[in-house]
Amino acid sequence: MLLVGHGVSLWRKARASQGWPTVTGKVLDSHVSASTYKGSTVYVPRVIYEYTVGTRPYQSQHRGVGDAVGQSEAAAELVAARYAPGTTVWVFHDPADPGDAVLEHAAPSALPWFLIGVAVVMFALWGWWRSAG
Repeated sequence: MLLVGHGVSLWRKARASQGWPTVTGKVLDSHVSASTYKGSTVYVPRVIYEYTVGTRPYQSQHRGVGDAVGQSEAAAELVAARYAPGTTVWVFHDPADPGDAVLEHAAPSALPWFLIGVAVVMFALWGWWRSAG
């Protein structure tokens, strides 16, 4: 159930971000992080950028809503290359909390979390139904 809630939360935030105001920003750093777990390596593009809302400067690492999902090395390198240091970018920020910002509206990781959550709930309900009957 927690995964379903997480997926729905990411989806809602991604939809809300489509109406957020934009400002220009500047990429400070862009690289690929590698993590190995149980013999499998996943790669995550990391983008650090700065932007100003009104007179207040901000810095963020959020490329998109729920963007920490690992990718292949080639896919992560393509994303990192798209956000080369010094690049001017559009930054979408939450008007209620300008420190909450993204570079991309889509939530590519929300759907998998939602589907995994639905599958877990369905499996639990199936097990309960089988044991009750």
